Amino acid sequence: MKFLGRFIFGLLVMVAGLNVFLFSYVDMTASYLLKYGNQAIEAESDTFFKSIYGYYDNNYLIDEDIDGDYDFRLWAFVGSNTTENHIRIQIENKAGLELPENYFIRLTLTGDETVDVLFQDTQSKYWHASSLNLKKLLAEQENYIDIIDLQLIKTEEVTTNDETETVETILYDYPDTLLLAATDMDILALAENNTEAQMLALGYTKGTVHDFFKEFQFILWRNITIFIVIVGLLTYLLFFRKRRYTTHSVINSKEPVVRENLNIKAIEEIQAVDEQENNASEK
Repeated sequence: MKFLGRFIFGLLVMVAGLNVFLFSYVDMTASYLLKYGNQAIEAESDTFFKSIYGYYDNNYLIDEDIDGDYDFRLWAFVGSNTTENHIRIQIENKAGLELPENYFIRLTLTGDETVDVLFQDTQSKYWHASSLNLKKLLAEQENYIDIIDLQLIKTEEVTTNDETETVETILYDYPDTLLLAATDMDILALAENNTEAQMLALGYTKGTVHDFFKEFQFILWRNITIFIVIVGLLTYLLFFRKRRYTTHSVINSKEPVVRENLNIKAIEEIQAVDEQENNASEK
């Protein structure tokens, strides 16, 4: 049983350790994107956001400054990573984003199918973004599908006569008839058949290798140190701490009472015999 318990404990430690590493990697990446993304907004440059992709289209799908109740810039482009082709949609404001409490992107695809997408929480007060796998927009999608329209929508709960309904307000609506054709989505296939120079001539630029680890590796070492301390403490408590057993002597409380009763009875018998002898001598 001891071996089995230690084996299970070891497996749990391995799984937990892997999760700590993955969490740390995500945290390092997010910290890197937050720092240099904010710097890019302040410099009014899109280069950093584009360069994190393997290849990216130099042409924007959307690039609009929205003025109204909420002021922001909305822009989108297509890029690829090592295994997927993505559409990146971003909103930003150098002075700081002021947005409604609830808002989302709505994409309209061929066949009037719609996909509602939330922006990722970048922890930045200047920009929010969402990067979508173009082959996974729908749950059972197998091929690329034309994106007809893109809308940015605000939702709010409105109560009228004790009835609450969700009201949608369109903050932006793509004005043309086709946002992105399926034939223009597969940058990975294009890169396989063309050199970097040929890709540049076709309007696609190769991204930059970003070292997320170098600057923010302290996050990983901090998390690993905390993990090792916790595992070490649990290991000591579960397997190496000596258990102290306290022995209590049990006193048979009945025995002295019995002996005392026997002594009293013997004394009473002797006294009775003495009294009888004294009575007999007096007579």
